[in-house]
Amino acid sequence: MISKRALILFFSLLILLTVVSGIAAADAGIPAGPAAKRGWWWYQKEPVKQKHKKKEAEKAPAAPVPDLKNYTMKDLWEMPPSKFRPLMKALLDKAIQDPTASNVRDYYVVLDIARRKSLAFTNVAAYVWQKYPRLSTGKDYPVAAPGRNAMFSEQYSDVERTIENARNDFALLYFYSPT
Repeated sequence: MISKRALILFFSLLILLTVVSGIAAADAGIPAGPAAKRGWWWYQKEPVKQKHKKKEAEKAPAAPVPDLKNYTMKDLWEMPPSKFRPLMKALLDKAIQDPTASNVRDYYVVLDIARRKSLAFTNVAAYVWQKYPRLSTGKDYPVAAPGRNAMFSEQYSDVERTIENARNDFALLYFYSPT
């Protein structure tokens, strides 16, 4: 059983810590008492700000809708990704806003170029991996069944070794409640 001295010491320290934390909070400019319980954590909502910017945005002229007639296939193919992505998104938005055959066709033309550029990148990446095997992820994540089996058995044996080495240092506790 805990002695009276230990209980007195514990509660004295608790009171002392409470007083010291209150003094430290006051020194930091944090209000104490009922004023301290303010803000989001006490379900106090922030004041609603007026949205003047929204009205300004509505007054701003709309961005011109891109037209695929202004671009050649060579221009689209050589366009940097930082300009290609917004063009593709704008054409998609245009096709959704006004789903005419020409708008949808323009979007699919740009989408086809994106697919072809993706395929070209994939082919060059495969070539680079063949030329420089150290850059390939095949050694880290094998695709063949024997490689996957070897990787799995290595990982399993590593886990088993770690558990075996730490078996005298740790305990497994299991808490169960039927409710």
